[in-house]
Amino acid sequence: MAAVICWAVIYLAGDEPEPLSYDPYGERVMGVVLGILLVFRSAFALRRFWEARSFLCKSISNLADLGRDSKSFSEKDLNSMPTEEILKFQACNGRLLRLVLCVMFQNLTGSNHINAWKAHEYLEDHETEQLKHDPRTRPMIVMSWIIEGFIDLHHNKMLSVPPPALNNVMREAADALMFYHQALKIADTQFPFPMLQMSKILLFFFLFVTPVVVGLNAGDATQKIVTS
Repeated sequence: MAAVICWAVIYLAGDEPEPLSYDPYGERVMGVVLGILLVFRSAFALRRFWEARSFLCKSISNLADLGRDSKSFSEKDLNSMPTEEILKFQACNGRLLRLVLCVMFQNLTGSNHINAWKAHEYLEDHETEQLKHDPRTRPMIVMSWIIEGFIDLHHNKMLSVPPPALNNVMREAADALMFYHQALKIADTQFPFPMLQMSKILLFFFLFVTPVVVGLNAGDATQKIVTS
């Protein structure tokens, strides 16, 4: 678009255009201000990205620890095959851990449909009814199912570690949700509105002013169009 504006200015100005201004001080000041705003905006966005990514990685790491505990806390004798109940518990927890990741990414990316991020592949019919109403509560609900599974493991006398060790499970689940909410806070908080609007106004201003200034200066027409 800038090239089209520059071509139109060159065409209308004729062979000997009159420069818009002999003093480039104003353009330099505007260019410096725009450059500072764009650099700040890019650096701020990059910092937000890595901060959210680090929180998300910490949350996934805690979920991986929960998956490890699902196996190590339920197998009492490593020399014999686990019982059907233990295998069912491990399979259910593995499915729920995948499901909690899906519903976390649904909220982080703004996808509110229950089947987004392939969550339907890990959902059972009775669970769908509980998760279809409020997307924001889905990670907490699925995490409560995971904790209930560990508590049922203790009640059914299938826990292979002392009951106080379940504190590790509670801590890992709480940390996973805490880091997830930290990442969600960054995803929900938009870039500062005044800074964003100022950058857009200056970019819009330069989009029209720069081709006009370049087109009215002396020089080759093709070079001016490419430069603009």
